[in-house]
Amino acid sequence: MGRFSCPPTRGLDDDLNEEERDQADNLMLVCDDEHDELDKKGSRDAFTIDFLRMRKQRHEDRVHLQTEMGATDRTAAIRMIDGLRGQSTKLTRGEVADAVMHGAGKFPHFPASTRNTIEIDLRGLPGEKAGGPDYYRVATKKIDEVMDGKVAEAIATEEIGHLSVFAIARLPLLVYLGAKLDDTVATDVYQRHRQTETWTWPDSDAEVGFELDIPTAQHDTVEAVLVLSISGTIHPGELPAAVQHLPAFNITVDSTPFNDVVSGPRVLQAFMQTCGQLIGAFEETHKHVRRLHVFPAMPLSVAVVLGRAFNPDVHPTMTIYDRVNHEYVAAMEVNPR
Repeated sequence: MGRFSCPPTRGLDDDLNEEERDQADNLMLVCDDEHDELDKKGSRDAFTIDFLRMRKQRHEDRVHLQTEMGATDRTAAIRMIDGLRGQSTKLTRGEVADAVMHGAGKFPHFPASTRNTIEIDLRGLPGEKAGGPDYYRVATKKIDEVMDGKVAEAIATEEIGHLSVFAIARLPLLVYLGAKLDDTVATDVYQRHRQTETWTWPDSDAEVGFELDIPTAQHDTVEAVLVLSISGTIHPGELPAAVQHLPAFNITVDSTPFNDVVSGPRVLQAFMQTCGQLIGAFEETHKHVRRLHVFPAMPLSVAVVLGRAFNPDVHPTMTIYDRVNHEYVAAMEVNPR
């Protein structure tokens, strides 16, 4: 590695001649305190040559990516966080930047914010832990303030040409957020992965299919059920008795349902195509359906995509259910008509 302030230096450890030691590839610039920390006797085994070269390369790759980006490579990142039933949640700007740079080759940029992200912070709202109508009413109002305010204004003035969505919240609120996304703006939705505890796609080429089961049309019935068994399985007997008689649409994954089933963006694209088939049924064979009771066992990103798929002016109102104390209860409406 390059020359450090306190000998012996790792630059002399490598089998390099004097000219090679002075080249930029062998130079690492750090501040005085870091010089002392990296080269002190007890640190040299931890800060090896290979480790320092790796850190140097990561930093150079990130700088190279950012300095090459033009206006078309920018994205406005939306961060939405709630307390998830009182639990501590975290979604840092660094995690957002890593995900969009490595996943889409873009850089988070929003001129109206010094933090370069759009934040919807739902933590600490009254009734957060238990949920309930009052909590959802306040939470949706906060979402509206941001999406109908600064986001809508920035889209209208073309400050925003691309959106990246990062959200940790109760599933009904994620569906609601998806419904607020503007169809005219290209949008990427990201997923937090439990196995890696990051938002960066573990497998950008991963592909998973979805199957849609469409019930026989019943023209005298204006309500229907949508069951999504994607991160887990919902059995018919688990639904509230009041809706068990309704015709049921079912979306299932063609592999084993689990939390990290969405491991790459293509999986979300496949789900969006399945939503297109569902919408097609409402526009062709099930035009009479005015209300859809939605029972979700699905990853966070899928909930956002589901909300985005529905047109509030054309498609059924969705009543989103939440699982509370092992029972499904109606939480809130999305796209009421």
